[in-house]
Amino acid sequence: MIFLEYAVDVAQACRERGIKTVAVSAGYICEEPRAEFFRCSAQLGPVLDTLTYLKHQTNVWFEITTLLIPGENDSPAEIEALSRWVMERLGPDVPLHFTAFHPDWKMLDKPATPSSTLQMARGMAQEAGLRYVFTGNTHDEVGHCLEPDEGRPLRQVQHTLRRRVRRSTRKLGPAANTDDRAGAGR
Repeated sequence: MIFLEYAVDVAQACRERGIKTVAVSAGYICEEPRAEFFRCSAQLGPVLDTLTYLKHQTNVWFEITTLLIPGENDSPAEIEALSRWVMERLGPDVPLHFTAFHPDWKMLDKPATPSSTLQMARGMAQEAGLRYVFTGNTHDEVGHCLEPDEGRPLRQVQHTLRRRVRRSTRKLGPAANTDDRAGAGR
């Protein structure tokens, strides 16, 4: 995270004015600023630590997105390990998104991620017990439009997730972000 102090100041100023904020990151935040932000070469360990921290030591909403790059991180063994880790460490209700890679700019030597790889990843994550697994950057009606267990349209799933977020934020008091417009998919 660059400019932690600025990000915190802006988020606090927005909150005072009733504006909701969202932090989108790659998850790599050093331990000391991470604690302040969520009341350096990239390595996987700190990202996993941050996800565990978010789940077990905060009440923030988060989702995980994994860009599947052919030949880099799309093997069944790696997808299974990721899915198992999320299930065991974060639980079945943390949304997991598998997104398709498209060759661009400095990475033109890799092909686009096939839809079949995304569908395989989604199936493996569901088999591991994850309930909210989606695909993105591709045309996969099932992977990003339907809730996996019941086949409900995604809009209904988002409503359910927003309701869960509202319930959990009520514990935080009147300053919490509980607006019905907040939540998944916004």
